[in-house]
Amino acid sequence: MKRIPRVDARRVPKLCHLETIAPGVEFVEITKQKDKESSKYTEYTQPKPLFGSKSKRKIISFLEIATDYNVKMISSRQMVALSFDLYTAGYIDKEQHLLLSFQAELQPNFDDTIGALINQNSAPDKQRDFIELWLERCVFEQNYPGPDHKRTYRLKIILNMLTALDKMAQTAQKWQKTKVDDDQTSIPNFPSLSLKRMEY
Repeated sequence: MKRIPRVDARRVPKLCHLETIAPGVEFVEITKQKDKESSKYTEYTQPKPLFGSKSKRKIISFLEIATDYNVKMISSRQMVALSFDLYTAGYIDKEQHLLLSFQAELQPNFDDTIGALINQNSAPDKQRDFIELWLERCVFEQNYPGPDHKRTYRLKIILNMLTALDKMAQTAQKWQKTKVDDDQTSIPNFPSLSLKRMEY
């Protein structure tokens, strides 16, 4: 018995392959008039996003991020959340996000590895001044440069971003304070009025 090769020489996956290999890919069969004569062509749609349009993340402004986080008193866990907010809002790129969100104290074996070397226990919820920490990292990277020369540049960008967040938060606090002061001074201080009718 002769074996007839397929015209298009492509292997069409079966439904069981789609379920096991690519569960998110939908199998759509498109057959045009001219293809009906030769063979069936199949086409796959792109995987659908896990979240619908109703659950899209709100774009966060730089001012909102600055008022939500105090970079001079922030823990390692909060720094990961700050890094994620900066990355999703588009203020830092992926490499800077990886540098900023990697906190050694959040690793489960910190006490046995890095903590044993520097004689320190992990305290991921302890608040610190991260501007000072990143300044120390920049100075160390400048004094002892590694093979990656772009790392110093990335560290400086992160340091500038944290400094800008701190300045923005201070400016927002001053603005709020002056706004409250203006509101209090603009209202005149009238004596309390009585609705009783005065009888003479």
